[in-house]
Amino acid sequence: MRKRATGIATAFLVALALAGATVRAQQPSVRFYVPDPNPNQGMPSAEPFSGLEEIRYLMVLAGDRLPRNGGALTGLSFFALDSGRIVADDFSIVVGEAPSVEPDPEFDGNLKNSIEVYRASRLDRDGIAPGKLVTFPFTVPYPYPGGRTALAIQIRLRRLTQGVRLLGAPSRIEAVYTSGAESYGAQRATAAAKGLKSALDFLSSQPSVSSFGSALPGGNLGLTFTAASNIGDAYRAGCAFTTYPGIDIGEYTLPLNPDGLFFAVWRMPGVFQGFGGKITGLGTATGSIAIPDEPALIGVTFAVAFVTISGSGGITSSVTNVSTEHWVTIGCRG
Repeated sequence: MRKRATGIATAFLVALALAGATVRAQQPSVRFYVPDPNPNQGMPSAEPFSGLEEIRYLMVLAGDRLPRNGGALTGLSFFALDSGRIVADDFSIVVGEAPSVEPDPEFDGNLKNSIEVYRASRLDRDGIAPGKLVTFPFTVPYPYPGGRTALAIQIRLRRLTQGVRLLGAPSRIEAVYTSGAESYGAQRATAAAKGLKSALDFLSSQPSVSSFGSALPGGNLGLTFTAASNIGDAYRAGCAFTTYPGIDIGEYTLPLNPDGLFFAVWRMPGVFQGFGGKITGLGTATGSIAIPDEPALIGVTFAVAFVTISGSGGITSSVTNVSTEHWVTIGCRG
C-alpha cells in the first residue's frame, strides 16, 4: 500500500472486485467495530430507542467479523444519528453465544451461556451528539471464547420517554425485536430487521491495533500497535478485506487473507506508513494510513493486524506473536 493517492483508490476498488503478553491492568480495552460490507448505506433506525412502552431487541453478530482470539468484552456502543437524551426504565443488556447466525424469533433460543452485563433500573443518558457513540460500559465483563463464535446481544427496556435514532447496518448484523405492552412475555418477535451499527470494547491477552481520528476520504488515520509482552521485537503490519480463514504462520494464524489489498500494502509505503518497525519500551508502535480523497472509497471496510518478530526481524528471526484484527470503515466517524 504505497504510492500516490489515486493508486490506493485504484488498489482498493480493484481488490474489492477481485476479492468479490498479558493485558496490563492499566491498558485500556480496544474498541472493536463490528462492520458490514457497506455500513454507511444503512438507513437510520428507531430501534431500540423508538418511544414504545416496552421493547426487547436482539442482534446476532456473525463470527467472521468478531475477534478470532479469546478475551473479555467490556462495553457496547452504537452510533447516534440525533442529538438528544435517552430516558427509560428497567434497561438491561444480555450477551450470549448465538447457536446460529440466523436469528430465531424465539428470543431465548438465541442466547447460550448468556450473562447480564449491564442493568439500570433508571437509564438517563444526556449529551448525545450526532455521529458520536452511545456507550454502555459493562458492569460484568463477558468472556468471549474466540474461534469465530457468533454472539447474540439482547437489549430490554420499559417506559421509554425520550430517545434518539441510531445508525442501522444493512447486513452482517441481523436483529429481531418485540414491542408493545406484553413484549417481555412474548414468545415470538413481531418483526425482523437489520441490526444496529455496533462497537464492542474488547480486552485480550493478544497484541492489538487501535485507531484514532476519523477514517474520512482525504484524512490521515492514526494507528497504534500494542504488544506489551513483545517489547524490543520487530513488527510487520498488513491489511485485508477479509480475515477468515487467515494465514497460518507456524503455531499462529494471522487474521488477514492474502487478497489484493494485502499485497498492495508493501507497494504503497507512502499511504500505509509505519507498517514495519520495532515495538518500543512502552510496548507500542505507531503508524498511519493516508486515505485518498476519493468519494468512491466511502463504505469500504478492511481489517488491520500485525505480527511481532524476534530481534531485528531478519531472515533467521521467528514470529513471536500475532495481534487481533482491527476493522476500519472509510467514511465512518467514531
